[in-house]
Amino acid sequence: MFWHSPCQQPLERFGSDSHRVGSGVASALWIATMMITLMATVGFAALNIADTTAARSKIAAESADLRTRLDWIRAERDTIAETRSAASIEAELQRAQPNAGTVWRATAGCRDVTLPESGQACSTVLALRQALGTAQRRDMLDADLRDAETRLARLPAIIIADPQAETAARLISWTTFGGIKLAADDIRMARIAGIALTPQLAGLVLMLATTLWQSERPKSRPRVSGLP
Repeated sequence: MFWHSPCQQPLERFGSDSHRVGSGVASALWIATMMITLMATVGFAALNIADTTAARSKIAAESADLRTRLDWIRAERDTIAETRSAASIEAELQRAQPNAGTVWRATAGCRDVTLPESGQACSTVLALRQALGTAQRRDMLDADLRDAETRLARLPAIIIADPQAETAARLISWTTFGGIKLAADDIRMARIAGIALTPQLAGLVLMLATTLWQSERPKSRPRVSGLP
């Protein structure tokens, strides 16, 4: 036979009500704390990810510009067949100028050639001047080529600003055979949301673990009247 106290039911009802009130207050506090923490976490994650991505994007853009410039310089350099140095061409030009002495003054130093006779007399000088300009252009391209190669070698080997987001987007598209197509920005937002929300689940996991642990504890046996 079980023994029941006449005050047991009111006490149980009061305890249940107090638990509900405490649970409501705790839930409200948890929601407020979670919102404040979420704002701080989102700001921290977005700021650090944005700064890192911006720095990598700047390096990747600079690297791409240097590679494009190198391709352009090499393409133009390959079209130049002149191998003589600018100094040697200038020396040849000094030796060739006296041969055009008959028309030198009339053509302003073989710069204003209008007659066929003047052109024949100044042909060597004109050819050497063109070769000199080509040699000087070649030397300038070689200097630009060395400078661009040096600058590219000093840069970190970064091609993609955010490889994690872009690779994840391509992986999802590949695994779903193109059924799901996400942009890199979608992956970035999901990553920020995960970083912000995951720490907030720690309290819920702890509460679940505590509840499961208490449910496994053996319940006390009811007292029977007349027994010690």
